[in-house]
Amino acid sequence: VHSEKESSLHPFTNDHSQLAQMKETANGQLVAEHIWVISDARYLIHVSPEGHSVPGPDFYTSRPGYKLRPMISTRQA
Repeated sequence: VHSEKESSLHPFTNDHSQLAQMKETANGQLVAEHIWVISDARYLIHVSPEGHSVPGPDFYTSRPGYKLRPMISTRQA
């Protein structure tokens, strides 16, 4: 499964972060396994009142027109 490339560069975006592998579980369900490569971990631990939101890749669902995009968010407590 290939997602659409992000138009802007981001410390978490590289060629590996745009790929997911489809696997079939023992009960026949399909799941997407994704390795999210974090190239700059300092970006996540940087304390900011506004926080950071790092978008992941698009995963297409079985419903036409629907996509799922995971996101990592950090905020100062």
